[in-house]
Amino acid sequence: MDCEDKRDNSYTTGNVGATYIENGNVNFVFCLTNASRYYPGGVLLVDHINYNLTLTQEYRRENRQMDVIVCHHDTEDNNPSNSLFSDDNYYNDINHFMGYTKIDNDVTLAWGFPSNGAPFSIANYFGPAGIQYGLLSTTNAATGTIHCDDEDSNNKNWVQRYNLGYTLDNSFNESVALNDFGITENGNTTYSISLSTDAKFSKNNRFYPSRLY
Repeated sequence: MDCEDKRDNSYTTGNVGATYIENGNVNFVFCLTNASRYYPGGVLLVDHINYNLTLTQEYRRENRQMDVIVCHHDTEDNNPSNSLFSDDNYYNDINHFMGYTKIDNDVTLAWGFPSNGAPFSIANYFGPAGIQYGLLSTTNAATGTIHCDDEDSNNKNWVQRYNLGYTLDNSFNESVALNDFGITENGNTTYSISLSTDAKFSKNNRFYPSRLY
């Protein structure tokens, strides 16, 4: 992500996995996973499926409900060079993104979070056992942060919430984004990152299964 070129101040703190800063720009590094999997925190969505439908998986039928937080980054205005690389050839083409996530002269990232009260099977809720993965989560559960220094001049950043993936929540605001989802969006953007194997993850993460009800 091509951040502000002048007076650039992008940085990471703590453990944010493989994401790194290079020449003031943010290189987000993600593991590509199946869109039907559920994780107890925010995961980047490059596709958009109807999370309000009942999913049949093996012998189980589950209502898997998710909200989507969409965060728009007003990146460098002067010759922006936002780009994408993936080991999956399909996702090397940004035109194959089928949802709220978009990469062009700016960057818009969509994050999926479990809806409060959504019935989950804990056995299917997690990713592979014992594998550490990063999630957006509340700030008190964070093990690190990613700070993106977005465009200073005429900044047009915004953040929105779509309840159950489709219905725009007009009451959503910066305070809710920070307190409930670990995102600050005030001209620059900071993401709070939790790591699944860290003790803070289960103790302080409001999206942990036992805290969803």
